[in-house]
Amino acid sequence: MLYQLDNSIDKFIDRAKQYSNKGIECPIDRKFNVGAVGKVIENNIIEYTHRYNKSDMPGLELKSKNINSNNTISLAKYTDPDNAFNRTFNKVKDNLALIFYYIKNDKIYFNKMSLFTKINKRLFATYLSPVIRGEQINYTIGVANLEKVYNECRVYEYE
Repeated sequence: MLYQLDNSIDKFIDRAKQYSNKGIECPIDRKFNVGAVGKVIENNIIEYTHRYNKSDMPGLELKSKNINSNNTISLAKYTDPDNAFNRTFNKVKDNLALIFYYIKNDKIYFNKMSLFTKINKRLFATYLSPVIRGEQINYTIGVANLEKVYNECRVYEYE
């Protein structure tokens, strides 16, 4: 099973590299909606996408970040707060890929990708921030804190 997991992550890394060079078409109506841009990226480099609140693929959660935006990422949003911390932890515990992108000529290009591994649950609990708005909880974390939460990080530069 471990070989299959490593192999699928290697394939994911290869797909990200391929798209970093040629870009991904981004419809104008989506380029100003960061969530929509993230979905476009996900639909292109994750083999089998889903709508469930779990890792984007076995062993890997994908997040994307515009290089010109703030330094916080949303890991998960819930309307049901039951066991929300553990559900969020389970999404990101194996590996977290963070792709930094920019948009040029209606195409999404990748600047770099950081692949975080070996999470420390205690530090994750320390740096994770719940943002509560009405009935919804959004668990966020500062990008700089990811290096504190995970023991290893591999960076793939694309430019």
